Amino acid sequence: EVEREQNDGLKRKVTFTSRWTLKETRELSEYESNNYWKQGAGTPQEAKPMTKVRKLQRLLYRQAKSKPEWKAWTLYGDLCSRDILEDALQKVTANKGGPGVDGMRVKTLKDNKELKEHFLQQLEKDLRDRTYQPQPIRRVYIPKTDGKKRPLGIPTVRDRVVQTAVVTLLSPIFEADF
Repeated sequence: EVEREQNDGLKRKVTFTSRWTLKETRELSEYESNNYWKQGAGTPQEAKPMTKVRKLQRLLYRQAKSKPEWKAWTLYGDLCSRDILEDALQKVTANKGGPGVDGMRVKTLKDNKELKEHFLQQLEKDLRDRTYQPQPIRRVYIPKTDGKKRPLGIPTVRDRVVQTAVVTLLSPIFEADF
């Protein structure tokens, strides 16, 4: 056991007794600083490098938080970014969902890398050229417990990707206000 003296919050000397040596404590501290703990679980997880999308979100959040009067006028260029669109497509494929009026399934994009690449290139081009047009919503009726039916609108995969990309950009800005 190792005894250490430290000042507590009231500047009094307190002696701590630990079963770990100073070397073991330093090793643990170094390990914790190099890894982060997965929230809700007691197991360590490898630290992942911050993605460009996450860096942009942090930048937008900090800008909105530090300057409440700031207006985000230039987000359309970020919306056309390949990184943002890939991140949005990944979120849409993870969420699954049914096909829209065009009949394209999320699973089709997930399984076919060439189709996925073409899909992202075409979507990026349409957004940059400002020729992107959202498709109509497919209407489906879901039965309720009382026998009535509830309407549900299902957008196309392409529209869901654009919507998710917009949410990715706007969320940190609005989160700074709350």
